[in-house]
Amino acid sequence: MVKQYGTSAIDCSWARIDEIPMNKLKNGVHRLLPFLVAANPVNYGKPSKLTCAEAIAATLYIVGLKEDALTIMKPFKWGCQFISLNYVCSIAIVDGQELLEGYANCKSGQEVIDYQNRYMERIEQERVVDRSLDVSEIERLSLSCLRQIARKRTMTSSKCTA
Repeated sequence: MVKQYGTSAIDCSWARIDEIPMNKLKNGVHRLLPFLVAANPVNYGKPSKLTCAEAIAATLYIVGLKEDALTIMKPFKWGCQFISLNYVCSIAIVDGQELLEGYANCKSGQEVIDYQNRYMERIEQERVVDRSLDVSEIERLSLSCLRQIARKRTMTSSKCTA
């Protein structure tokens, strides 16, 4: 559908989102994006507080237009960070996949919702485990995780600059 009709986003302040008359918007098929984390300087690290560029890039990535998603984010200093936060540096890995790839592999809207729910459950499980670890264990796991992220970032950064 995106390849045939394109995509759009509503450009407004998050503080005024409730003022948008969603029921009066015409044309197209309205969809909400699943759980993603913002990389923009205003809302860095906040779930679902995406800029229009992040939202459109996420849409393109999820429907399989990954190179187009990277092209959208390339002009922004923080653009590749958005892909990294939601791909390489996902907090939890579900079904052996990072967040953006997991969404991209879904075949329907219901599968996306199911994947998102499994992801959120996994995050909660990891929080419970984190609370039960002692400090030395956390430091050891953090160091291991940082090494893994650094290796993956190296692989991803070459894609962003291409």
